[in-house]
Amino acid sequence: MIPSPLPGLAPVRIGAARLVRVRVPYTAALGGSFGPSYQGVLLALEGQGPEGRLTGWGEAPALSARGMSAAAVEAALARAVGALAGVSVGGVMDVEARLEALEDAEPHPSPAGEAGTSRQAEAPAALPAPSRNALETALLDLLGRANGLSLADLLGGRRRDTVECNALVLGQRPEAVAVEVAGLRARGFTTVKLKASPLWHADPAIAVRFELERLAAARWSGGPGLRLRLDLNCLDSDLAELAVASLAREGLEVLEQPLPATAGLAEWAGLAAWSASPLAADESLADRDLAPRLPDAGVGLAIKLATVGGPLAALRLARAAAAARRPVPVLLSTSMETAVGVAAAVQVAAAMEPPPLACGLDTLRFHRAAEGQGGGRGEARSGGLDWSGAHVEVPGGPGLGMAPSGADIARWTARD
Repeated sequence: MIPSPLPGLAPVRIGAARLVRVRVPYTAALGGSFGPSYQGVLLALEGQGPEGRLTGWGEAPALSARGMSAAAVEAALARAVGALAGVSVGGVMDVEARLEALEDAEPHPSPAGEAGTSRQAEAPAALPAPSRNALETALLDLLGRANGLSLADLLGGRRRDTVECNALVLGQRPEAVAVEVAGLRARGFTTVKLKASPLWHADPAIAVRFELERLAAARWSGGPGLRLRLDLNCLDSDLAELAVASLAREGLEVLEQPLPATAGLAEWAGLAAWSASPLAADESLADRDLAPRLPDAGVGLAIKLATVGGPLAALRLARAAAAARRPVPVLLSTSMETAVGVAAAVQVAAAMEPPPLACGLDTLRFHRAAEGQGGGRGEARSGGLDWSGAHVEVPGGPGLGMAPSGADIARWTARD
């Protein structure tokens, strides 16, 4: 799963970097629950390869819920790329070693609390996970371009040509859920994910009934073969237990992040031990010490590259899940990035073995900048990614297999 050193890779000498702050408005359907727009930072990292200058791309989304604004991830990236200027990298493990050295250069406190207990909020890292993800992705992109290898090839081998995706259902009322699921099924999606109702925090008894109605509407509309997931979005511990017990008969493929992001290993293991639905952690994967221990506790992984710190960390977590005592679900999702971040996740998914479940990568359709775009095979969204129904093609070129055009960046940086 983690790549062995590839022989004879041409090194790349790191040059200048350009940081581009992006803000892409969300469609009206998404804006109410995710805020008005996606915000993040694109990294265009120049390098000198054996055949000339190259540019590697990476992306760092702002994770406002974790106190990581676009300004904060941009500042961390600026420091990091400055420290790497003039350095040569000659392999995947070299990339990782360089990033580890950057993090070690500025020690930062570990989260308070002991293993198995709830933890305090994590102190900011010298290189926050979104910034590390962007820099690692850009370095791997450069290395791939210099050697004619895709990111998936660098990460152990491209194991599939397409990646199946699930679709996010935004409707709240059961009738809206039914209509949305019918449309998604018609487009070829067989796995859909609902976000938990906000009623959980207002009236849990009503929330249980309402959630059961929404799931029933999705199942009725989607018909046989539909796989259902529900994201509980970090309920408190008591509500999480109520939700897991109440949804036990629903046959959910995955019940995502029922517990608070700060829940410890013991709490996760205790809930997984009696849950009828497979559990998967999302926000909790920000804890580097906790994340690789969750699979052996019976907890699956809903991995976002920006949460865990990049492609290599994602593959290590997938390997931990594959080696767990019993099977647990593993999937990749985006943090609503542009096509640069989505392409990185697609390449990682293509390198995973065993394959992940249907991944949450169909998120470009929620960017207002992508509305009305067409062309290419199937349903081309943006930035060189091609879709056919629920499947996204793994770009075949070197590195990420795509690069944003000037027109892409103009749309992503436009201000209303």
